[in-house]
Amino acid sequence: MNFNKTLISELFDNNIRIENVFYMQLLTACDSLPETFWEVFDQNSMDILSALGLKDKDTSEYSDLRAKSELSEFLHDNSVSGVLLNVATPVARNVTFDEDGEFSNCSSGWNWFTTDFVHADTIENALIKAQEWQKKTFDDEVAKAKVEYFK
Repeated sequence: MNFNKTLISELFDNNIRIENVFYMQLLTACDSLPETFWEVFDQNSMDILSALGLKDKDTSEYSDLRAKSELSEFLHDNSVSGVLLNVATPVARNVTFDEDGEFSNCSSGWNWFTTDFVHADTIENALIKAQEWQKKTFDDEVAKAKVEYFK
């Protein structure tokens, strides 16, 4: 599978790490979910359901998704397809600003990072969403730091 080289370079340049890639249609093609997906779902169920657009769906008919078989049936019955990415990026720390209040510098590293899930119809669109998420995450951290910096 070939990816747009610019897109891959942007992931690298923006410190976006792909923790997991789930091809949802393949995941739901069998009546048994892979253990890896189940483990990730078990720890991040609301984030995943939100990314898939299923957060507000009634799950009571599926034992509230407490078993792999119930989750598999729920995803299949809701025709979930596309690509779900579990993405990570370092959190901006030690943010500094110039005398005009504009962002100047920060430090970051993989010892302190945040994760989320993005979903799209194709891997390329999911990677674009990952970039948008990273930018929003960074901008939010800078905005929080700015409030603290100028107190």
